[in-house]
Amino acid sequence: MGLIVSASDIDAEKKRTLASAQVTDQAIQSCSTIDATTKTEWTTFYAGLTAFCSAPTCNFYWYPGIPSGCTIATANAGDSMLALENMLSAWQKRIGAICANAPPSLAQFNPNPAGAQVSDWLRYGAIIAGFVGSAYVVAEVVPFISALLPKRRTK
Repeated sequence: MGLIVSASDIDAEKKRTLASAQVTDQAIQSCSTIDATTKTEWTTFYAGLTAFCSAPTCNFYWYPGIPSGCTIATANAGDSMLALENMLSAWQKRIGAICANAPPSLAQFNPNPAGAQVSDWLRYGAIIAGFVGSAYVVAEVVPFISALLPKRRTK
């Protein structure tokens, strides 16, 4: 997901991963050769993945108005998303060995899809512009405020 993770980046991965997990769940439920223990383990994993992927993702700067149950968009949330994708991929390989109707594996997440470099440059440019703009405002406002303050007299 790159160095900067936005809520929309994580939501896109959640949507893609959840869709793949739903197809996998359908294959597992219709597979007659899976033992009860494996189905129970899958059900537990699927419930956790569904809960994570169904929760809304919020940018961290919404505080204190962050909605309840919101996943805050941080690098940790991005890492959690990648870990869930890897676990789902492992489940799909495991089920593929047991069931003939198993879906294809989850496509490997590409942190640098086509056009991502341009998007990253735009993000970095916006951040730099924000810092430069803030520095300019401070440089212009501080002397103005200083001129308005009463001067301290020395004896």
